[in-house]
Amino acid sequence: IYRFHFVMQPAGIEDLRGIAFVGDNLYQALFINFAIVLAIYLYFHYRRERILYISAIVLYIYYLFLLNSLTGYILFIVILLFSAVYSLFHPRYRKKVIKLSYILIIILGAFTIYILKTVNDFYRVDKIDYSALPQKTINGNNYLHDTSNTELENGHHIYWYVCEKELRKEWNQRANIRYDSLDKKNQQIKYTILRYLSSKNLTKDSLGIWKLSPEDIRNIENGYANYLYTDNFSLKARIYLIIWQIDRFINQNYVDRQSISQRHVYIKIALRIIKDNLLLGVAPGDVHQVTQNYFQKEQSGLSPEYFNVVHNQFMLEFVALGLWGGLGFLFLFFYPFFKLKLWKDFLFTSFFVIIVLSFMAEFLLETQLGITFFSIFYALLIFKE
Repeated sequence: IYRFHFVMQPAGIEDLRGIAFVGDNLYQALFINFAIVLAIYLYFHYRRERILYISAIVLYIYYLFLLNSLTGYILFIVILLFSAVYSLFHPRYRKKVIKLSYILIIILGAFTIYILKTVNDFYRVDKIDYSALPQKTINGNNYLHDTSNTELENGHHIYWYVCEKELRKEWNQRANIRYDSLDKKNQQIKYTILRYLSSKNLTKDSLGIWKLSPEDIRNIENGYANYLYTDNFSLKARIYLIIWQIDRFINQNYVDRQSISQRHVYIKIALRIIKDNLLLGVAPGDVHQVTQNYFQKEQSGLSPEYFNVVHNQFMLEFVALGLWGGLGFLFLFFYPFFKLKLWKDFLFTSFFVIIVLSFMAEFLLETQLGITFFSIFYALLIFKE
């Protein structure tokens, strides 16, 4: 948290990677969610320190919000729901949990309504009479209105009210990065300009450029295509960015530089590798190289720097070990949980839920941080009695 506020000072929500000193944001989100579980457990077992544990939970939730990890948010909601359901079946906690459940239902209900409102705002479109669209800028130059293009930014058409002649001239006067160059995120800056102007409902001409503040110019140069994304604490911006990635993938099949849609491509490539190497897999040491080879053969839509193995530990085991090895991995992973009836143990089950969901979103056991987190706490919680 100190690093976020006083060291990094990120320009916007797309620069939040690297807040943590150790590991990336996803791993920090896993650790923090487990810390929340531990704090909830201790809250119910140690009365004298309850204020301490409540304070810890509040601090952890704030840090989780700063991390801006979709997997972390999903885990947090799942853990809250699981904690509430689990506690309802224990008479010792039932009265307290029923009261807390009302609060939880209200919070989740409000959050759901907020998400639906944000989705509605995303797809809200300006009602404009096509025949009334102006043909000339205030300087007498021709506008281009590409009415066949449906791309939107905050409900405003990106390719309407465009005069590239004026955009190029006025932008080059105001900015340090030239109009035909790349922004600091290696995106074509002219496209970033179009999106940013649209997000503020400004015309894409000389008038629109000069209505931008010096801060807006810096935001565009830094690669921010929507003014909402420059607010580090905006929940709406975080939801909006996720919706935008999903929408662009569904409607345009665009996957490059999109963490959510990239995972879909990784899964497709992994399924083809599994199909071609069904029984024995490609061997653990060759997964990365074989995946690179498949990417080079396939038209995936991804740039080479984004070629990667599937972000799913379960699928990765089938890629590496084949059908029999993958089934063996699943057996070894789930057997102790059911054999020892560990679903009765709140701490272990909460940890297990975190691990299962993280396996579905990341290759946890392929990193030192991930395998250490898994092996230490898995063993510790199984034998904690």
